[in-house]
Amino acid sequence: MPSLHRRVRPGDLIRVRTERWRVAVHLAFGDTSIIDVIGIDAANRGHHAHFVLPFEAVECLPHDDVPQIVRPTRWRRYARHTLAEALPSPTSLRRVTAANVTILPFQLEPALAVAQGLGSRLLIADAVGLGKTIQASIVIAESLARVREGHALVLCPAGLRDQWRDELEARFGLDASLVDSATLACGARSTDGTVNPWAARPVAIASIDYVKRPEVLRGLEELLWDVLVLDEAHTLSGRSDRAAVASMLAARARTVVMLTATPHSGDDDAFARMCDLGRLPGDAPLLVFRRTRRDAGITDTRRVRWLWIRPTPAERCMHDALREYADAVWHMHAEAAHPAALAMFVLMRRAASSAHSFARSVERRLALLVAVDDNPGAQLALPFGDPVAEDDEPLAELAAQGLNDLVEERRHLERVLTLARAAAVDESKLRRLRRFLVAVGEPAIVFTEYRDTLTRVARALSDLDCVLLHGGMTPTERRHAAARFTHGNAAVLLATDAASEGLNLHQRCRLVINLDLPWTPIRLEQRVGRIDRLGQQRTVHAVHFVGHGSLEADVLERLIARDEQARASLDAIVRLTAQDVANMVMRRQESAPRAVVEPDLLRAGIAPYLRRESSIEAHRITLARALRRGNGSVDPARPFAALLRKPSEAPCSYWLWRTAIEDVHGDWLWDAYVSIVCHGCRLPARSTRAVRHAVGTNARELSRAADLTVQSAIDRAKDAAAIPLATAIARERAIAARLADHHATLATALIQRGLFDRRAERQTAEQRATLAAAMDRATQRLDDLVRRQQVTVGERHLVFAVFVD
Repeated sequence: MPSLHRRVRPGDLIRVRTERWRVAVHLAFGDTSIIDVIGIDAANRGHHAHFVLPFEAVECLPHDDVPQIVRPTRWRRYARHTLAEALPSPTSLRRVTAANVTILPFQLEPALAVAQGLGSRLLIADAVGLGKTIQASIVIAESLARVREGHALVLCPAGLRDQWRDELEARFGLDASLVDSATLACGARSTDGTVNPWAARPVAIASIDYVKRPEVLRGLEELLWDVLVLDEAHTLSGRSDRAAVASMLAARARTVVMLTATPHSGDDDAFARMCDLGRLPGDAPLLVFRRTRRDAGITDTRRVRWLWIRPTPAERCMHDALREYADAVWHMHAEAAHPAALAMFVLMRRAASSAHSFARSVERRLALLVAVDDNPGAQLALPFGDPVAEDDEPLAELAAQGLNDLVEERRHLERVLTLARAAAVDESKLRRLRRFLVAVGEPAIVFTEYRDTLTRVARALSDLDCVLLHGGMTPTERRHAAARFTHGNAAVLLATDAASEGLNLHQRCRLVINLDLPWTPIRLEQRVGRIDRLGQQRTVHAVHFVGHGSLEADVLERLIARDEQARASLDAIVRLTAQDVANMVMRRQESAPRAVVEPDLLRAGIAPYLRRESSIEAHRITLARALRRGNGSVDPARPFAALLRKPSEAPCSYWLWRTAIEDVHGDWLWDAYVSIVCHGCRLPARSTRAVRHAVGTNARELSRAADLTVQSAIDRAKDAAAIPLATAIARERAIAARLADHHATLATALIQRGLFDRRAERQTAEQRATLAAAMDRATQRLDDLVRRQQVTVGERHLVFAVFVD
């Protein structure tokens, strides 16, 4: 009796690791065999794999040309499963049906735009809480489903990495890994440096601040990405190393997805820089998706209240003295960017936050100015140790001298400090905050800009059950703090802007209180967005505390003005139809007709109108889920047939074939389904034997009849794939050209050369190897895309037959 691995032959169906495969090649070496297989299940369709026998557990399955006769109940289960897995078009979404997400049509639009080839760069700028992470995850899942051994990279703030991994794994079943120093070190030890840890799993998630390190970037130089996600993309609109790294990595990704709820801060230049991330010559325009809650069909239930706080006499004297001092400094230094002018802005913001925090900053400024006076040539100490958290007290701006007469300046500061200490004894905002929280009697989030203000508030509310969340905490500590508030008994969450990004706090809370105003509409919206999210069942209340007679009144006016400017700039992005974009891509038009959109706006972005397509796709996915529901884990390995006894109906039979649409190398692209109805087909007897005989007799003849409709399926596949392939090929060629121009380098742009630096000479050979590896990947990906333009018909298999008699 020959061993099992010797009995496996090309064409056989086998089950390995719970998945079904068709054997393509079988190579025997003594007692060992290597088989090349092609997946035939819904999850592995068209995937190639290699197994070594007898070291793999292999189950041989009956040939798929031998039908199985089943009872009507099982036939219905099998048929429902088959129809649920069928895709009406090559551009239909493939992974969403099985995803653990609620289907909202507008969330499918970005993935449909990528599948239809309308663009390779997307800006998802929906309002806070509309599921941008879910939309980007759908793009990742759909992109990886269409390529073999695809890879995606997610760059996000460090505090959001675990949330990204949990979303991708729990909702889409994607194998995502966090990449940091420990991960890379562990990967290097386990693989002896032969496998790049960044490519070890389909999805890598990392902090942009970690990736920007030159030594980390070197590990990315040989890699290309199918999808790059830039979370909180508005933070990459400046002129920084973070923005430079994001731009370089985006220039070697097939699809770039930028996520931000606040894309425009009122600075048109910053918005343009963000929109240019990853832009390559010949690219299709940036696709901008900007939907409000009303656009998404969700009722707007947010209520905003501006609560004006009357200052105490001591606070009023403090603010008057500060204005007098600041006016003197601004009179001497008119430039807004002068260090002394910036110092005044810092003091103004600190005074608006709390008198306690303001007094601390004045004390620090006095100490710094005294140090400079005592030793004019001394170098001020800078915090080269642990980085200063964003919500900590700013230090660098406080050292700049504001007045020529340093004695006069110290006199001003000492007077301001005395008044600040007096005002800190009884702060009007803290007193009003306590009264407000006691009156509402429900969980609330209190935001402030600075950490020391947070501790001051915590002391003032010590009798309430408060939990703190700030930038000085580790990611683990932040998660525990958030969990204590959302799932525990804490009544108040005191937070700085470290909690304004990524956290979902709407499960328990509907009230946000801004003790002080951030100076950008971006931060203000992000704070409220922690509770104003999908799934919030109650009306959201946002209360902003504004002090009378303080700088906050002026800040409020400017916030409103900048928000209106940002909205006007975003509203100027016109909506084009999908066909308009397709024409631009196919005809290589540089811009749309001027009557449709101005070229400068086209450069900023367009929003394809996909509402109808997304609604149809959402309906199909909902129907497919309904068909799968209650069927259990069924996936028929062979054609199945059944007899339905309905004497009242005329005899007939229904047949369904599945035809594989492949490229010229035999790689699977899509399954086209062909159905045929035969009327008057009466069985000689109502028996299993009669059904099996009817299937064997009629299947071959009806299969030839199905040939007549196959060509239409090929034409449909070609038409659907033409625009996506044209977009992808153009992007791939641009990536390859950029790699060649820059020698695949990423890190060298961030390294400052020394006078006698000879690193470039030492690394030349290594960089050539890196360039060759990257170019090989680009060439292989381009070849795969070109092959897909030549569509052929693969194997055709009978799926089921049912006889009604």
